[in-house]
Amino acid sequence: MSRDFASRSAESFQFEYIRYEKRGARAYVTFNRPEKLNCVHYPMLKELCEAFDDVAFDDRIAVLILTGSGDRAFCTGADLQEQLQFLDRPQDYWKWMGAFIDAHEKLRALGKPTIARLNGIVVGGGNEFNISCDLAIAADDIYIRQVGAAHGSVAAAGASQFLPIIVGDRRARDSAPVRRDSGAESARVGPCESGRTASRA
Repeated sequence: MSRDFASRSAESFQFEYIRYEKRGARAYVTFNRPEKLNCVHYPMLKELCEAFDDVAFDDRIAVLILTGSGDRAFCTGADLQEQLQFLDRPQDYWKWMGAFIDAHEKLRALGKPTIARLNGIVVGGGNEFNISCDLAIAADDIYIRQVGAAHGSVAAAGASQFLPIIVGDRRARDSAPVRRDSGAESARVGPCESGRTASRA
């Protein structure tokens, strides 16, 4: 008889758009579309939700580390090529956004510490995944930016609420509407350590 709350081996999921690994008490979830700068689309969001559920249910896992494949980007938010279909079928956008918000809510409510290991570009919804983690470790060459306003979008997964808490109200107002860059040095203002430690997490 199977247990309702049992976890599975990471390999059994056979995800296509993320990498999911368990090493001792640590679970690793990696955005794995490096050729697209690890932007998220609907199939990836569904995989993220599955992985986060499994991490939450696995009593052997004590911490989740979220990172991006390759050295160019952690995550660049929504796949804008996928988003083009919503011009013809705008009613489908809220379905996509539901999956996007589900992934963030599962990450924030995981019940275990979560660490964003930031590398390269961290923008838009990718920065929101960073914000949804409890802590962040940043490589020296990252830059962080909220870019939704330039693409007719909004930070709907929490940046508008949580960014002021992390960096302060004035800096949040400065970074979101005008899309000002932030690097690893300025990221230290929030719950983030910068430097070579990012490669060792």
